[in-house]
Amino acid sequence: MPSEEITAMSAIEDALLTLENDEIRQRVLKWAADKFNVAIQVEDKRQEEENKGKKIETKEKEIPGIAVLEEDGTIRFTMRDIKAKSANDAAVRLTLVATYVHEKLTGNPILHRQKILVPLLEDWRINNGNSRRAIGQHRGILPNGRSEFKLDSHAKTQADTIIKEILNDEIKGKWNPNTVGKKVKSSNKTSEEK
Repeated sequence: MPSEEITAMSAIEDALLTLENDEIRQRVLKWAADKFNVAIQVEDKRQEEENKGKKIETKEKEIPGIAVLEEDGTIRFTMRDIKAKSANDAAVRLTLVATYVHEKLTGNPILHRQKILVPLLEDWRINNGNSRRAIGQHRGILPNGRSEFKLDSHAKTQADTIIKEILNDEIKGKWNPNTVGKKVKSSNKTSEEK
């Protein structure tokens, strides 16, 4: 550790010891962190190594109206209306929500496509090339290898918004798994017959 750091730490310690109690010390530390735009929560390398490979324990076992974490570690999705405008919108919304919920309930930000997403898309009757293309084109759904996804911070915010929409009974989706797409009438006449 450079001597400037040790000197600064010593000066900070001396200054903090002159304060009356921990509450005042916390306010001063928060002020310093805000002033210098520095995050206070720092883990040292030893703690980082100890935490590697450990599964994050979560207390949540359910997101009411969205999903439940079963005893065997699987997630059962309980949502009925994804509030989508189309099948492709539904596929993207399901992917965002499933990945977000998976992280919230298991502590793992990575969603396995074959184990979780494909069965979910099949349940909603939208596991097809169009939906896979829509999912692949979403900028916030990041591939993690060939068969896994994770979300960037913007996509997590979007997933949280979608969950709020799903739970809002006043919002009605325009699409559901039983919706049949519009059929385009094709003309069997050739250009010569017209």
